[in-house]
Amino acid sequence: MATQIGWQEMFDWLVAHPSGDATPASIRGYLMGQSWEFLDSYYRKRAAEVQADSVTRRKLDADPQLQADRAAAAAQIAERDAAFRELGWAKLFNTVIQGYVLTDCHANRIELNALFDPIRDTGGMTSAWLQKILQEQPGLMRRMVWTKYETAQDQKQRSQETDEATKQVLLDTCRRLNLNYSDGINPALR
Repeated sequence: MATQIGWQEMFDWLVAHPSGDATPASIRGYLMGQSWEFLDSYYRKRAAEVQADSVTRRKLDADPQLQADRAAAAAQIAERDAAFRELGWAKLFNTVIQGYVLTDCHANRIELNALFDPIRDTGGMTSAWLQKILQEQPGLMRRMVWTKYETAQDQKQRSQETDEATKQVLLDTCRRLNLNYSDGINPALR
């Protein structure tokens, strides 16, 4: 009976530690009809390979240069992932919906993260996903922060209007204080 338990333990270990491209199922099928002697020699060979692999892995893990290279690679991957997430947010916050764009703020990010389901929404947080979510939940638009969409021409016109209004305020202030208009302008702005 002790031989049977030893055989079963070897068999289970070999199935749990397949070599190369072998799968546990293929190893199980291969070993099932083999003799005790074959199983024992195969077990000893595989155990030595696994032990050598683990010793090599421990030596590599202890190498300071390898650890530094792994840390640098992990930092690069994290940086790339963060940049990719920010690009996704930028695309989402530039989606025009009914003449408005979502304001890029913490509250909107939290709301959208709560609505995103990575299993159901496999395409990611895209403009199409946002429009679909807003159609499914019409009340969501009232909970989120929006900014009126302006084209570049609209922004330029508004900037000119603001500049003109600022100039008028400055002129009125100069007249009230009996100052020359050019004296009221900051020399750095001339």
